[in-house]
Amino acid sequence: MFQGVSQLADLRVDSHTSYEHSTSGDEFQDAMSAVLEEELLQKIRQSGKFSIMFDESTDISVHQNLIMYIKILEKNNIDIVEPHTYFLSIDSLYRANADAIYCNVRDTLLRKGIYISNLAGVGTDGASVMTGCKSGVVTRLKSDTPGVLATHGVAHRLALSCRDGADDIPYLVKVQEILNSIFKYFSKSPKNTAMLEEMQKMTPGQSGKFKAVFHTRWLTFHGSVDALISNYSSLVSVFLEEKSGKSLSLYKPITYYTFLHVTHFLADVLLPLATLSKSFQTQDLDYTEVSALLHSAIQLIESAGKASSSNLGKFRKAAPEEPQVGEDGTETFEFQGHTIRDWQSRGRKQ
Repeated sequence: MFQGVSQLADLRVDSHTSYEHSTSGDEFQDAMSAVLEEELLQKIRQSGKFSIMFDESTDISVHQNLIMYIKILEKNNIDIVEPHTYFLSIDSLYRANADAIYCNVRDTLLRKGIYISNLAGVGTDGASVMTGCKSGVVTRLKSDTPGVLATHGVAHRLALSCRDGADDIPYLVKVQEILNSIFKYFSKSPKNTAMLEEMQKMTPGQSGKFKAVFHTRWLTFHGSVDALISNYSSLVSVFLEEKSGKSLSLYKPITYYTFLHVTHFLADVLLPLATLSKSFQTQDLDYTEVSALLHSAIQLIESAGKASSSNLGKFRKAAPEEPQVGEDGTETFEFQGHTIRDWQSRGRKQ
């Protein structure tokens, strides 16, 4: 009503009967939900065959849940059949094992009057509890309905491949640890956050917040890397001004030429990968588009990898120039108004 939905004013009978109590709101939502669910079940019955996609998760109260979506076939206004995906249910799980998930899926379909014999496909995250050859959820569903096609979600496969590839490069694991340490340094301290914001005001063009980097979600690196590059000058100033052991321990690793070079390389590589991941998660993605999107991302990554320091590629921001090697073996380079000495380079073979 506060947002201008004038029709709701007609619910007011008198000063004592306004239907504005939270209980009334819950009843209205339940009534609308029942209508929407009945419309969806009617579409499912008309479709005949259907596919489901489900995954378990843990909410903020540390309770395990199973969320399920359903894909059906519908005719549009000119009788062309098109696939559409709808939210179906979310239920609590007493245990997130194969038996509990399988029983929940079967019970949900049975409760809604959806025949499991019409199941055509299943989409999961590819975990062993889902796809195990002996007692996985998909294996059990196939025993109920032979011929079911199982699919490991393409966006999830992309994220796993990026994570596994990064794990094979020890320095990328270290970069992740550095970014998480910077996130904790500011997220746990209002004083440090306020200091960074003041530094950003004095340096035009610097903005963005640091985010935690999750090992299982490697593509979230893009936002964190981009924030570090955009705020690099402010970070260096904050760490030097604070002069605490923690700040100096963060100042040292981010001023290595290797670290800056790798973060700029990641900014190039992760941008097309993050774009590809979002493209894979669109609701209207067609199977024939997957290959084209993948090859396009590969070409962009290859062009970024071939870029030299003098030709920084299509995406790369102003990366640090090649360092000058001094007589003592240290490398000195300029970056965003700072003259940085890479003491780590002393004695390093060219």
